[in-house]
Amino acid sequence: MSPTSSQLLSQEEIDALVTSVDSDGDAFTSPGIYRSKPDARSYDLASEDSALVAHLGALDMISDRFSRMFRVTLATMLHYQPFPAIFMGIFSKRMNREGAIAGMVAGLTSTFLYIAYFKLWEPAANTAENWLFGISPEGIGVVGMVLNFAVAIGVARMTAKPPAEIDALIENIRVPRGAGAARVH
Repeated sequence: MSPTSSQLLSQEEIDALVTSVDSDGDAFTSPGIYRSKPDARSYDLASEDSALVAHLGALDMISDRFSRMFRVTLATMLHYQPFPAIFMGIFSKRMNREGAIAGMVAGLTSTFLYIAYFKLWEPAANTAENWLFGISPEGIGVVGMVLNFAVAIGVARMTAKPPAEIDALIENIRVPRGAGAARVH
């Protein structure tokens, strides 16, 4: 009986699977019991000496290393980049959306490229003598933040000022409610 398009297994295959499980729900694991073809090999997945088990340690190590590198890279890239936009958005009346976005894109891109170069593309070059100003890939986020500030200021000066309602909103953030006029002490 061949499987129809709505079935994944034929009735014959389902029957074979059902008969290979005992009344407790445990599968029969004796090698060779259900060998129907002479050229079929039995494969015991629970065997400690299988090639798959031998490679699991290496896969675990690769997964762990990738996770650590990814976390460090992501933290480095995202840790510093929003700060210039927030800082200049509050303390500079000239900062606008275009400047903030351009600054973050420049900072994130430069940080990502620096980290990718030393961690992905040229890991053999990841030594102190090859680093920019002696800064490791894990610490390059600060340089990306400085670039973020520079690009944001430049783009904000070359584009339109924020609308008046945004200026009023920022002024309300900068001056606390209920604060009176400044007094000389």
